Amino acid sequence: MRRLLLPVAALACVLLLSAGTLRGPIADAAGGSTLNRPEDPIVLTGANVPSLTGIAPHDLVAFRWDGAWTQIPVQVDERDVKTFTTVYNGAVPSSVTELFYTDPNTWTGPDSDPTLDANDEVAFMSNDAGGPSSSFSPPSHTIPGSGGDRGHGPARAR
Repeated sequence: MRRLLLPVAALACVLLLSAGTLRGPIADAAGGSTLNRPEDPIVLTGANVPSLTGIAPHDLVAFRWDGAWTQIPVQVDERDVKTFTTVYNGAVPSSVTELFYTDPNTWTGPDSDPTLDANDEVAFMSNDAGGPSSSFSPPSHTIPGSGGDRGHGPARAR
């Protein structure tokens, strides 16, 4: 089985440099994180990480670097464009559409694309992200440059 991984330290650094939203003093946060924002999630859309689009959400895993790779929690939220008629189970006749979080057990229903797509969200807590590494080597049992593992990697993300 092939699992894909999200190197969190690299993504956190990209966000820090490109978005400027993670500014703050460097501090000793949990897991060696250099981000002093323990309550803040880091949320990316599939469009932000196009190399991950098309994978099954349960195959995505994330890691931080704290002298060694450590798996951290990561969440994928499926989203889809739906009509208000669908979301309100026919109670509101409308052809107006909006991007909604989806769930097959609600009136919103499942995402029309069950894989990670451009409008889905990938989220993890900034407190779980590690600091920048002094040198880069991928987590063990991964295929360098592919984002996949050789089937011996860590447990699936939940």
